[in-house]
Amino acid sequence: MRPLLPEWTLTRQVREAAAKPKARVVVVDDEPQIRELLKAALKREGYEVSTYDDGRKALREIEAEPIDVLITDLRMPTISGLDLIRTAKETRPQLGSILITAFASTETAVQALRFGADDYLTKPFSIDALRKVVGRVLSAGRMARDEQAAVKRVRTEADDLRKKSRAVEEDLRRTRHDLDLNRRALEHRVEDLEFIRELTGLLAQEDDLDRMLHTTARILASRFRAVVARIELDLGDGVRTAEHHTEPGNTPVLKAMSGALLQRACLVADGVTKDTVLGYGLPLEALAGVLRLSDQPVGGVTLLRPVPIEEEDETDRFLLTLVPQALGVALEGQVNRRAAERNALGVAERIIEALEGRGALFHGHSRRVARIAEAIAGELGLSPRLRRVIEMAARLHDVGEVGIPDDVLKREGPLNEGEQAVIRMHPIIGAQILE
Repeated sequence: MRPLLPEWTLTRQVREAAAKPKARVVVVDDEPQIRELLKAALKREGYEVSTYDDGRKALREIEAEPIDVLITDLRMPTISGLDLIRTAKETRPQLGSILITAFASTETAVQALRFGADDYLTKPFSIDALRKVVGRVLSAGRMARDEQAAVKRVRTEADDLRKKSRAVEEDLRRTRHDLDLNRRALEHRVEDLEFIRELTGLLAQEDDLDRMLHTTARILASRFRAVVARIELDLGDGVRTAEHHTEPGNTPVLKAMSGALLQRACLVADGVTKDTVLGYGLPLEALAGVLRLSDQPVGGVTLLRPVPIEEEDETDRFLLTLVPQALGVALEGQVNRRAAERNALGVAERIIEALEGRGALFHGHSRRVARIAEAIAGELGLSPRLRRVIEMAARLHDVGEVGIPDDVLKREGPLNEGEQAVIRMHPIIGAQILE
């Protein structure tokens, strides 16, 4: 007779059955015939079977080995089947258990289930009934284990999801924090650049060098919240200093250490250095930025302020690298204007000397007028810049006479209308020369 399934299918089923782990069963009964009968029947079903006549011996194997099903008689001399099941369940809660009893009653069944038995057999029973009960208990055990494994897997996956969710939330929080820091840093940079633009524009309108330095010191003291701001400058005509205090009293410590700070600032790439000092009874931060003209150090800015938070410190350091640059641009403008003024004045002076040399002007007349004009400007309380401008204008007021013919300039006696018109042209000629 041919098999119902192909030979390769049967072979595969045999291999799968052989590969599947065998269930382990412990049988406990004080009657040898019952033990051997149960052992033989269960072995035919493919189970691994251990038999004991004493429940205490069986407990030792249950505690030491992974047992799937315990089959025990109800009445035994040393320990009852119910006590054996209860004790075994305490050790292995997943152990399947079957109680064999000769007293079939509802009370016995309820008591067996209360003590942890999963099922029971009533003597006498058939091998088929034994096979069904053992299969049912094993199936229920597998279902319980599968359910617990599924619950554990779900809980594990839920924990993993929660961890991943927390990790994503933390990454999102950090990203938002970094973006917020970058946004604030960018806003600070924009504010700093706007501040430098306004400072550069303000300094470009200032012609008086000393007032330029004092204005810068005042602005920096306010912007950096400094108790004192100090600027030192040496353009070759002596050291100029300007200080602005926002706290009463003086700070000789800043004056004493500004030179050392600026020397250190010259050695670093961005030209800025800092240190911590004690002033006004509390720790203060001293900042210094070197001022350069044509890549040569000519002075610097030093500030004394309360120790800031780290974020402000970094942004303010960037700003302090720009301040000397803005001041340097204004100073270069000052230097170039002064050089142009000196050149123009030199040319005009030589013209005046030439006029005086040829007798067209009274010797020393222009210098005398310049001294008188400067003295009047001083009495009026005008600024040093305006006094210098008035003195220069007075010194050059007759420079246009270089364009007037000698016969008109040296003519004795009254001039006619044409000659007077020529004389009146000398201010225009002078303005054209000085332009």
